[in-house]
Amino acid sequence: MVGNKWFKTDLHLHSPESVCFKKRNEVTAEMWVQKCLDEGLECVALTDHNSGNNVDEYKSVANQKGLVFFPGVEITCGENGTHLLVIFDLEDTTETVNDFLVGLGIKRESFGNSKPGTSMSVIEVINRAVEQNKIVIPAHIDEFNGLANLDNQVQDEILNHKEIFAVQLVQNEFFEVSKEKKNIKKDEQQQIISKVSERYDGADEVNKWFKISQKVYKRNDLSILTFSDNPDGPRESKHGLWGIGTRFSHIKMTEKPTLNSLKDALRIGQRRVKHDFGVKSFENENKNTFLKKLIIKNTTQNQSELIIDFSEDLTTIIGGRGTGKSFITRFLAYVLNKEEKINQFEEVKADYNNFAKLSDNRSGVLQKDTEVQLYVQHAGDNYCISRTFTSTTVQLEEHIGSEKFEPEERLKQIAENIDIYLQKQIFEMSKNQTSIRDFIDVYCEEEISVVKGKIDELENQIRKLSLENKSMSTEISKESKLELEHNDLENKLKKLSDPKIQDIVRDSKESIKEENILEDDYNNISNQITHLKDYILNLNLEFSEEFPQAIRNERVELQNALKEQLENIVCALTTMEEAKDRFYEDKEKSEWSKISKQRKVALEELKNSLTDEEIKQLEDLNSLSNQIESTQQKLENIRQLKENTANNKSKEKEYFKEIIEQYGIICKIRRNFLKDKFDNIKVSVQEKSDFESYVTKLRKLIGKENVYDDQFDRVKEKLENKSIDSSDIFSVFENIDNNESLEIFTDKRLLSLFKNLSTDTILDIKFLIPQDKIIIRIEVNGRTVELTNASAGQKTSAMLTMILGLGNKVLVLDQPEDDLDSQLINDLIVSNIINKKENRQIIAVTHNANIPVNADSEWIIAMGDTKELTVGETGSIDQINIKDKICLIMEGGSEAFKNRAMRYGFK
Repeated sequence: MVGNKWFKTDLHLHSPESVCFKKRNEVTAEMWVQKCLDEGLECVALTDHNSGNNVDEYKSVANQKGLVFFPGVEITCGENGTHLLVIFDLEDTTETVNDFLVGLGIKRESFGNSKPGTSMSVIEVINRAVEQNKIVIPAHIDEFNGLANLDNQVQDEILNHKEIFAVQLVQNEFFEVSKEKKNIKKDEQQQIISKVSERYDGADEVNKWFKISQKVYKRNDLSILTFSDNPDGPRESKHGLWGIGTRFSHIKMTEKPTLNSLKDALRIGQRRVKHDFGVKSFENENKNTFLKKLIIKNTTQNQSELIIDFSEDLTTIIGGRGTGKSFITRFLAYVLNKEEKINQFEEVKADYNNFAKLSDNRSGVLQKDTEVQLYVQHAGDNYCISRTFTSTTVQLEEHIGSEKFEPEERLKQIAENIDIYLQKQIFEMSKNQTSIRDFIDVYCEEEISVVKGKIDELENQIRKLSLENKSMSTEISKESKLELEHNDLENKLKKLSDPKIQDIVRDSKESIKEENILEDDYNNISNQITHLKDYILNLNLEFSEEFPQAIRNERVELQNALKEQLENIVCALTTMEEAKDRFYEDKEKSEWSKISKQRKVALEELKNSLTDEEIKQLEDLNSLSNQIESTQQKLENIRQLKENTANNKSKEKEYFKEIIEQYGIICKIRRNFLKDKFDNIKVSVQEKSDFESYVTKLRKLIGKENVYDDQFDRVKEKLENKSIDSSDIFSVFENIDNNESLEIFTDKRLLSLFKNLSTDTILDIKFLIPQDKIIIRIEVNGRTVELTNASAGQKTSAMLTMILGLGNKVLVLDQPEDDLDSQLINDLIVSNIINKKENRQIIAVTHNANIPVNADSEWIIAMGDTKELTVGETGSIDQINIKDKICLIMEGGSEAFKNRAMRYGFK
């Protein structure tokens, strides 16, 4: 990674050159350097007592082993023997250091001794070192040979010196009691002094140390440093290898540190310097996701490959207008497939779409062979995301060149950890409650998703019950018809069940039955007589030719006799038939026949008084009874369906009540999350009060997004003044024929259109609940301004404060300062960037100097001003050439800056 980085540093280390180094003849430069590396030190200074003799040898070994090595010296000053650390440039040598010491009046024969040192005062030594562009750090000011033994006035002069940016402190107890910069009671002071005195001889000395430490702790303009001064052992006054790594500081400098970078770090203070008080191990927050490098190939704006490196902390991209700063952020959005997010904002979407398309010589920068590659680290793995005009792929870096690709889900997983805000997008967000709400909900997603899952489940239950009710309503709608039919059938049964009618029917049936019996009897007798006749007439009385001749005559006589008798039988049968016919002819004159005829007449008269259907039913009253039973059962079923429907509606009501409660839980989640989250803005949540979004969604549901504005403005007004709520609006659609709807909607044409809405749409309207409204208030010049009434700049700054303040995702910002005045940029934006860049990567395109300079940007990219899109210069803000570039691009050059400073009256 490029840009400034943290170095575990010890700038107060002695070697055997110091006379008080215990094992002077045993420790070598290699052993010394290796011990530093073993203890995790990355940057050191060799500061022997009044000597630079070991600088060249130790620097050579350190350079070979990759240890950043600053030449230095610990100088003993004046009659009080006060120690100062002087740090030299990386390129300085033994000769440079020693010549400097000789210039202070230190004799070469006393090099390595802590005494006598120089007779020059501390101030004189500081001034001499500063003149030669060295860094001076007062050593262990709260211990022996620190500033404590100097006069108060001299102490103050040193601590207020414009080139003293840091001091070395030792006593952890002094730090702990001073953390909150409070006034410390005398008895508490004495307890601390006594505790520290246990490690040293002389309480008087410790008392002075405490006082000088308080001077430092009560001011905010000095960096506090902790170094080892490498003792040979615990409480050992002599130096040795043992102490290396026991104390240290972490200092953020350029990736290849320089004296200027070190000086800038010490000048900036706690943002760039971390002492080890209370923390024996420094953990620079590991970022789960960060961008490493963007490569852009073959666009209409660049034919040569464009490579953009990013710092893990803050990268700022600067350049004059038209140099392609926004080109970078748009291509980051492009390679990460961020179109869905961009499409939520029409103006931003239009601008992006005109950019990310095939060039037509008027708009679009893509060509068919354009390729954009993004190298990114995510969850400890290094990936390359590549997007061409036709596809997007993701590969682990070690698989580049192979056909082994990551699944599509990997891109989504990575992209979800990277937020990109293109130019004007933040302002557009600030005007949209849905966007603000969605932004906040990302950080409460785990809790809110559970509640939304319950809401979805409840809505599904209601939809299921509604579908059941709709299905049952078809049968229930038949109830009136069935009741009428049932009543008619019962009336008919009652009518046809009259005793007189039943007697006629019964007699008629009896007569029919009797006639049938008589007819059957007649037919039976007739059939038997006919059968006998046929049988007799068909009797075969002949005999065969083989009959014996001797008795044949007698057989003939028998035959004749039998024939004669058969003829008599036939005559008898005819007489029987005549007797039968006579009987049935005579029955018509009988009493029975008379009664039968009377019954037929009565039946005929009855039939003439009934309908055909009644006549049919009269013939089968059982069937009529069955019909009545059938309709009765259907009515019972409908009553059960009505009961089921009522139960379902009751359940729907309970479920819907629970849905409302769940929305209340979401509101509480949002409130709890936002509580005390921001220092410079106040964010609150008004439950179910986003009526503008509600009305917009309502219009979309019913397909009236661009008409009847007055009607929907009226609805919104009523919602806002609490004269109605969403349940009242749903009632309009649920009971559209009810004239009460005129109280909300007054246009009869619109109301008639509501009648054509589907059941599903009406149900969607039921589930349409006003969302929470996020109220954002910003403090401006002592006034509290609500976001809805704020200026464009105030809206953007408030939204940007929230974006910077929440979460640890990679944050890419394109000219976030647009519409903001400089005061808001510095007070809100810069301070938030400083606070967040340690735990999230921030990449900002900007034309405002406050962001790269005051936010202490770790890496700055100055776009080239050539015809083709190029990177001009890159580097840390600690680098002179980068400072000059910022001043030229953003301040109009050093002369313009100086002239303004002079006009302002600044020194």
